Amino acid sequence: MAKDKKMNDLEDLPGVGPTTAEKLKASGYDSFEKIATSSPHELEEVAGIAVETAKKVIAAARDALEMGYESADQILERRKSIGRITTGSKELDALIGGGVETQAITEAFGKYSSGKCVAGDTPILFMNNSTPHLETLETVYERYKTTEIPKDGGFATIPNHELRVFAINSNGDIKNEKVTALYREKVSSILEINTRRGTGLRLTKQHPLLTLSSEGLQWKSAGMLSPGDYIAAPGRIHVEPAESRITPDDAYFLGLFVAEGTRNPLSITNYDERINGRLHSYLRKRFSFEPTFNKEKGLTLLRKEVEEFLGPLAHSDSSTKFVPEQVFAGSDEVVRAFLSGYFDGDGFAS
Repeated sequence: MAKDKKMNDLEDLPGVGPTTAEKLKASGYDSFEKIATSSPHELEEVAGIAVETAKKVIAAARDALEMGYESADQILERRKSIGRITTGSKELDALIGGGVETQAITEAFGKYSSGKCVAGDTPILFMNNSTPHLETLETVYERYKTTEIPKDGGFATIPNHELRVFAINSNGDIKNEKVTALYREKVSSILEINTRRGTGLRLTKQHPLLTLSSEGLQWKSAGMLSPGDYIAAPGRIHVEPAESRITPDDAYFLGLFVAEGTRNPLSITNYDERINGRLHSYLRKRFSFEPTFNKEKGLTLLRKEVEEFLGPLAHSDSSTKFVPEQVFAGSDEVVRAFLSGYFDGDGFAS
């Protein structure tokens, strides 16, 4: 009797042709192991194959790996020695039958689209307590990481402080959600997606995005997107500000410094009399000193008190200037004042 042909490639699986194999690989299902441990609905989602076909594909992958089976009697006998480990929550223990089983791996998972992988240099808007911050993901990870645990080829860690991020749900609503874990891993490739609005995204092929099609809103992995697809993006994220740490006058000055300030010497250069009048009045009132002003150069020198107020911004140059965190944490009035100062410094109307 001839032996069954040994399967080495995804296309050897029943029901998987070149197109389906390419879709599976693009979504990260590039090995028999990953397919064997997936669910039929996962494969339906990423490769567009019917659930019944997906079941056959998964079964064939498991057979190819010779994963093996045990009789019910053997399993029953082994389960007699299984214990339970408490989760620390009586309610959760009761919900799962007394705690987490020993001799097994228990996985807590979310629905499709709950996992996300974006490039480490991606800016993330998050909150600790009630204060919003905008920092890169890698900065957030390093600042808030605790013990790292190997997971799925990368590392997971529980943040050392309560963090919340703004997440979009299947209805397109933006929710303020608690961060339960941070995760990092090295990947072989990163997709770069650009939109007509000029927004750029750098993420993994598996990263889910909420898309709009003729069937309505649905999640689709980044690797399955095509030019012309529509993806959901917030027009505006409303943040309830904490008690403002700066006034609108402070914000106007910060905007003016971001536009016109320099660190050597610490100063602001502007030739507009109205703007300079407002600037000098602010410096007298806020820092209690008479500004040194060179009218010929339009240069207003700033003192140590101002340097302390500016913080890291005082040591930035044109390539490293940034929007101060106090502005993100401020009210709409503070944001408007900052933009007003920025446009007074660098704005132009024709």
